[in-house]
Amino acid sequence: MCRKQWAAVTIFLMSIILFPISSWAAGWSNVVKMDRIYPRAEGFVFVDLTGAFYNPDNCKNSGWYRLEKSTPGFENIYSALLAATTAKSEIKVYLNGCVGDYPKIQHVIIQ
Repeated sequence: MCRKQWAAVTIFLMSIILFPISSWAAGWSNVVKMDRIYPRAEGFVFVDLTGAFYNPDNCKNSGWYRLEKSTPGFENIYSALLAATTAKSEIKVYLNGCVGDYPKIQHVIIQ
């Protein structure tokens, strides 16, 4: 192996060691329905969904999801969640990371 190939392999292996798999754990939930929405005065919204709890980043809380007002597109996402609740539509949520102890909602698809 030449020196450049050896350096590339070393960098690749070190990146695997230094960045654990859990940092890549974000993903889409299964298709679910809205159960409850709990908007908070602090500027975030708790969301409860039907079905099995999806927690790709192993956040400590195992019952609610959290939508932050600082999330890009917050107003659109919140509106979609309200519409899905009213219409009893199925949705999918994209979770990425934890906010406090709760999985963080970043995107929503109404099915």
